[in-house]
Amino acid sequence: TGGNPNDIVNCFDSAVVGLEAPFELSAVRFWLGSSSPPPADLKLRVWEGTVATGPSANVVYTQELFGYVQGENTAFVSADLLVFDREFCVGVTSTNELDGLRLQTDFGAVDSRSYLMSPKCGLNTFTKLDEVGVAGDFCIEALVKGQ
Repeated sequence: TGGNPNDIVNCFDSAVVGLEAPFELSAVRFWLGSSSPPPADLKLRVWEGTVATGPSANVVYTQELFGYVQGENTAFVSADLLVFDREFCVGVTSTNELDGLRLQTDFGAVDSRSYLMSPKCGLNTFTKLDEVGVAGDFCIEALVKGQ
């Protein structure tokens, strides 16, 4: 989407991959789209939340990102970040109103775990990606230490 501020998020259920909480989140991999230049500002965020309901209002971690490019990016978490809940949400945020934020989308995904919040586009709360007419999920992966 364009017109920051934007929050682009995937939610995860660690039990799906046989992982028991607590575990350490070590990095987040994401793919910036190529239809617009990367935004001037970008933050990694981790929220409480679930796959079914999306991110809550409670942001549990924020980290400013640097050196990101169009295509694949891996942001290593700069502090020990233990996740105590089985389900959690991670994503990227851009607030510079002169920019937009676009992430690539995996159109083959069928689990609908992606959420978008973009007030300038009329999305004042987190909304499932398929509810705004986009099939698939954002290309965001949570990487866990030792996995």
